[in-house]
Amino acid sequence: MCKSEELLKECRADILTDRKSISILKGLLISLVVVYHFGQTITNNLPDKYAFIAQGSILFIALFFMPLFFFISGFLSKNVTKRRERAFTDLLIPYVVFQVVFVFGEFCITKSPDILLTIIHPQFGAWFLLTLFAYRLILPEVRKVKGIIALGIIFSIFT
Repeated sequence: MCKSEELLKECRADILTDRKSISILKGLLISLVVVYHFGQTITNNLPDKYAFIAQGSILFIALFFMPLFFFISGFLSKNVTKRRERAFTDLLIPYVVFQVVFVFGEFCITKSPDILLTIIHPQFGAWFLLTLFAYRLILPEVRKVKGIIALGIIFSIFT
């Protein structure tokens, strides 16, 4: 085992023993999701000189809150094989149930058959469930690629 793997295991053990810090970080990130979406809504109604500042602040928040959510999700996945096996019941089924309930409710309100086509388009925060499902399916294979972290950083910079 290389030193970086040992260090990662030590860090993970330290963090897992401090669940309070993880809970505080997750609460902060959830708050930033609310601030981000609220900020997106209000920047359209602000005068230009203030909209520029608000858009910059929103962009700054967007740079780290979702990547940090994914980092925490991956970091806390101790047993990636077990997580992969449970991804269907833990993530895909709740996604499908949420989508069906949402589309059914929307259909009851609008009476438009076109709304039924949106069942495959994630509504609200459901995209995160679907993305995390895909992430958990491919993570065990991606971990085998040498230099994947460096490749991920380079990819994120240039996309």
